[in-house]
Amino acid sequence: MPLDGLHLTMQGLGFTDDVNNTDVASIVAETRRRWGGLPPLELSLVPVDPDAEGIGLLVRPWNRVEHLRATIRGAIGAVWQTVPEASDGFRPHVTIAYSSGQAPTEPIRTRLNALRHQPPATSHQPERPSDKQS
Repeated sequence: MPLDGLHLTMQGLGFTDDVNNTDVASIVAETRRRWGGLPPLELSLVPVDPDAEGIGLLVRPWNRVEHLRATIRGAIGAVWQTVPEASDGFRPHVTIAYSSGQAPTEPIRTRLNALRHQPPATSHQPERPSDKQS
């Protein structure tokens, strides 16, 4: 998977043909208003066991990610009467491979176990061009 395809899913809104662009823009603006003054998240990513759908990296610390998700859900609730998706059961992760068929997981688990002794990867928000000093 290309690096620009990696993402941490936070909250769904719906299918693109069911959600209008005006609502998306309003939700984004409200989320930025609520979260804007807080520092960027610094997250660590560590391997987790593969499951039937793919292989992922566990995100830490959960509390900051859960706080951001609650902020996003609050912003959605400020625009819509109902917030989609349940608020419970959220498990922050970054999927690095998806499964499109059945395969034995033991060889993958063996390879991932070797990686567990590596220090976690840390992600940070990249500097935006408007943030640079001229």
